[in-house]
Amino acid sequence: MSSHMFKTVVNIPIETVWKFLHSIEEWPGVIPGYISHEILSDQISTWQIKSDFGLIKKKLHFKAEIIEWKKYEKITFRITGISDKFHGHGRVETIKLSNHKTSILANFHITAEGSIAKLIKPFLKSSLPEMSKEKKYELEQQIKKIAGGK
Repeated sequence: MSSHMFKTVVNIPIETVWKFLHSIEEWPGVIPGYISHEILSDQISTWQIKSDFGLIKKKLHFKAEIIEWKKYEKITFRITGISDKFHGHGRVETIKLSNHKTSILANFHITAEGSIAKLIKPFLKSSLPEMSKEKKYELEQQIKKIAGGK
């Protein structure tokens, strides 16, 4: 299993952060390797991303299921591979630090099985921390866009 966590503080009210988090249509801008997604219901969507495993590039297709929406507190989710044998879970938590400042904490765990595991495990171990750092800035920009550039 590969796990990762990242935390950021944004100078944006928690209500605006949740406007972003609650709208799955806003998420593609912060998903590494995003290709496409389809929303099947309020809780279930499918996603396609491209992953770079060094010399091997692979398209991954997975289902994401929201397990819990606890407004202004947390979202918990589960993912299941459609194209390959992998699964995972995670959550995003928010804390109101002030009227205009919010802490965002995201953590996730991914387990790969079968032949894909030999490719995915080294990639996840080295790439998840980088994806988190890279996406931290993009996440802040996406939320600010919803806030009207504030």
